[in-house]
Amino acid sequence: DDENTKTLSYTVEYYKDGTLADTEVESITVQILEPDTMNVAKDKINLVNKYEGYVLESTAPEVIPDIVNSGDTIKVNYVRRSDLSYIVKYLEDGTNVELADEKVVNNQTFGESVTEYAIDIEGYNKVNTEKTIIIAVSGNEINFYYTKRTDLSYRVEYYYNNVIDNEATE
Repeated sequence: DDENTKTLSYTVEYYKDGTLADTEVESITVQILEPDTMNVAKDKINLVNKYEGYVLESTAPEVIPDIVNSGDTIKVNYVRRSDLSYIVKYLEDGTNVELADEKVVNNQTFGESVTEYAIDIEGYNKVNTEKTIIIAVSGNEINFYYTKRTDLSYRVEYYYNNVIDNEATE
């Protein structure tokens, strides 16, 4: 009898860092005399990569069951990745020649703000002295640019038999 049916459903709740981020409801219509249980569509539950920058931490229940009661909730908990890195490069402005060894900083958390400061490089002026980035899944690079110093001067002294010749000094 098509009129004697009922709807069964379960909910999948997705959490990001403990905050509810998304809800999906699976439902079916069955005959009224059928039990109040239903098969879990495990292939529809994202346990891998639902949110960029997040990894699966846990589920509740710990093992996703094959069958649930109507009205049950499955919780999927994601947390921010903390295995990311960023690179700091020290480059000559205009040529992108590396002026110092690049620095790699590991164990960074997705979405965190990071500020780096330029280092002093002999013979060069800093074009930018600090930079802030937000850690992403990829492309975390901070570039500091330097220009050659033009404000340097020098003096050439000429000595003959360990005596300075001031007339020849440039």
